[in-house]
Amino acid sequence: MAKNNYGRIDASWGDGATDLFLDLAGAEPRVLDYEYDNRELHERCGGKQYYESRSGCSGAGWLKGLGTLLPLGAYRVDTRYNEFQRFVSLGKAQRAWHTEDVQVLVPYVSHEEEKEETLRKYPTILRVDDNKVIFCNFEDNFMEILKAIFSGETLPEECQINGATYTRRGHRTLKRTFTELTHWGETREEEISIEFYNLCSMDETPDPWEFFQEDLKRFLVGSYERMFHLLSVEKVGDDFVQTINIAGGRYRGRILSGDPLETGELTAGWQRLDDNSLVRFYDGSNEAHLVAYLPTKAAYEKLARRYARHMNEGEEFISFVSDCGRKYVEFELVVPKVLYLLDQSAQLAELRKGLMQKMRDDVRSRVQQWIDSIDDRELLEAVPDDLVITFEDSLAAGNCRPGTEAFVKENFPGQTQTTAKELKKFSNNYDVMRIFRHLAATGRFDWKSLSDLSLDNPW
Repeated sequence: MAKNNYGRIDASWGDGATDLFLDLAGAEPRVLDYEYDNRELHERCGGKQYYESRSGCSGAGWLKGLGTLLPLGAYRVDTRYNEFQRFVSLGKAQRAWHTEDVQVLVPYVSHEEEKEETLRKYPTILRVDDNKVIFCNFEDNFMEILKAIFSGETLPEECQINGATYTRRGHRTLKRTFTELTHWGETREEEISIEFYNLCSMDETPDPWEFFQEDLKRFLVGSYERMFHLLSVEKVGDDFVQTINIAGGRYRGRILSGDPLETGELTAGWQRLDDNSLVRFYDGSNEAHLVAYLPTKAAYEKLARRYARHMNEGEEFISFVSDCGRKYVEFELVVPKVLYLLDQSAQLAELRKGLMQKMRDDVRSRVQQWIDSIDDRELLEAVPDDLVITFEDSLAAGNCRPGTEAFVKENFPGQTQTTAKELKKFSNNYDVMRIFRHLAATGRFDWKSLSDLSLDNPW
């Protein structure tokens, strides 16, 4: 919706959106939808509708002027759960020494839903300047509160609607500590406060901080490793910062005293089971969330040294394989709470088994990356000619069964195994080299140290 070159106001619906208008001229407020209320809109505002598709799913027109109507802009109506979409300014409220911008967010969802029911089910949100948010009932006290804001009157401290007083509502000052990451990579805490007026009758309301997300963008969390994500913690330099979930976004909160896995200052509802296992419970779904973890440096280095002994490699190889870029390796299970309570030992055994397998897979992947960086010629020289290679070795290397069967039928008919000497004749075949690299990664032969080769470290 916008003014066109002729001074007219374009309005339309389609492509999952429709233009909305707020009507405050009557005894009760109304929301007019151009898709369904275009006839009334043209009677009041002039102009005309000049297009409607055969299906009725899209249409367009123009209005000569809005008169007493206030534009709410284009709202999406192709999603069922998207009640709070956009703030629109209703104007400036004059104060003694300054003006306050008054914005409204009217709940509106899919055209498949009854819009009056949506307006009754969800609060209408008013935001005044940068630190005040008001929840109210669209049909009951929305206009009364708007009048108080623009008249400079004091907003009520309690929630009273149609003579009824709603307890645990009214005015509160909400404070939260956020942490900003400066341009110099330092962390700096800042306390933010908002004035929250809960003047609606709904039992369930959104988090008031949700309506300040644009103001909180500088506190948004970047990407971080899974274990800290589970703990709702971000590691920033040497600091550990508790993260806050606001409407699906994660923001940096207060700075913790240290790594919560070391200090015991667990967050996000976790409880410790033993030195390396945690649990938390989801009451809504009656589930138990288990996680086992280990510091990667010590755990991965131990496995890397085993590979190094098999492959006759040195410290450079061990350092490469051990460096996975994160502090912890973790494995999770989500099981029914009843199963956890009645068979805890079995669930913990499964958890630890999964952690060990994940560590082995991670280390093997790093070994494979190391081997993949080796020149084919050097690798082939290291493979003993008498090494026996089987059909199963090809499958374990990642080659498919039909492809392996076709290769054997063409080159080794009737055989289920061959020697490395014979297979080296097909080294120009990518899948054959995959077998050799897999055998090297799994330690099937002792080879000379490749640490002294001039290799580019891919990491």
